[in-house]
Amino acid sequence: MLGELDYERSYFEHPNDQHFNITNLIILLLFAIIMPILLMNLLVGLAIGDLMQIQQNARLKRLATQVQLHTNLEKKLPSKLIQRWTKNEYIVYINKGICNRFSTLFKEWISKPLDTNDVLNACEENCTERVLFLELYKQKRRQKNMQQQLEKITDLVRLVLQKMEIHTEMESNDTTSNDKNENFIRMQKFRQVFNITRRFSHARPSNGNIPHLFTHSEEA
Repeated sequence: MLGELDYERSYFEHPNDQHFNITNLIILLLFAIIMPILLMNLLVGLAIGDLMQIQQNARLKRLATQVQLHTNLEKKLPSKLIQRWTKNEYIVYINKGICNRFSTLFKEWISKPLDTNDVLNACEENCTERVLFLELYKQKRRQKNMQQQLEKITDLVRLVLQKMEIHTEMESNDTTSNDKNENFIRMQKFRQVFNITRRFSHARPSNGNIPHLFTHSEEA
């Protein structure tokens, strides 16, 4: 490859008489780098082209061998069977097949229109369920608020009873009539105390003074 540039005459004979030493070296380096790359690409391209040609030839040869095999088989078979099997034309029915019945049923099921009444009924049921859920949620919230208020009222009543020293324990049904009268009196006192606490909780004094419990009890 380097002999094409006359390497010996250019670089070894008369080295002092050379006028373009640097350019000669640059050309030599470019030739030594570029030429192998070009040659390798050329060889690779030729090899790929040869492979494609070989594959095409092999395919044609395989088809030729298949044709030859079929012709040999036809020669060995009797002529009557060949005449019976050979067909000049082959008819294909597009709409006829094994799955024709299933396909028609599937198409009818897909193309079947939806019943609007069923859809509307389903929507109404969903709406009613949603409304009921909201109402139940509101009722639960109200029950919780009422329970909290009742707990506050019971706590306040207990405090008032503790201050007034009133016992709220009920006796059994086997007690005497005197005990029943005492229980009735205690219940009346308990009702009076409950009314006092209710008035005390709902009272709004105009002068800014807090009303006294005993004044309400006397008024009652």
